[in-house]
Amino acid sequence: MGAGIGTARAEVAAPGAVSAPSHAPTLDPAAWQRAASRVGDYLAAMGVRHPQEVERLREAVRARLESRLATTPPEDPVESAIEETHALLDLWLATELGLEGDANTLCAARAAVLG
Repeated sequence: MGAGIGTARAEVAAPGAVSAPSHAPTLDPAAWQRAASRVGDYLAAMGVRHPQEVERLREAVRARLESRLATTPPEDPVESAIEETHALLDLWLATELGLEGDANTLCAARAAVLG
């Protein structure tokens, strides 16, 4: 499961695909450290433990967070990082299972993966 998640998520974070403009504010390094640690814990709870996969997913989450900063600074970077991790999981599930617009099936698939 970990390799598939990492592969799908890495595609989302391809260079240039989800990057903040150069003039956009960046995430505070201390806030990112806290968030990165929680993202790692969250991924481990889902069974993603391979160091390269975890790092690739953390970078995808960071890119999404920094992209978010261009429009809305997060109130809680840790919570925002978990939201982005969750969004990447949903994207992977929808892609792997072909769940275009099927929210109920996506919810059940998410529960199965996280349970």
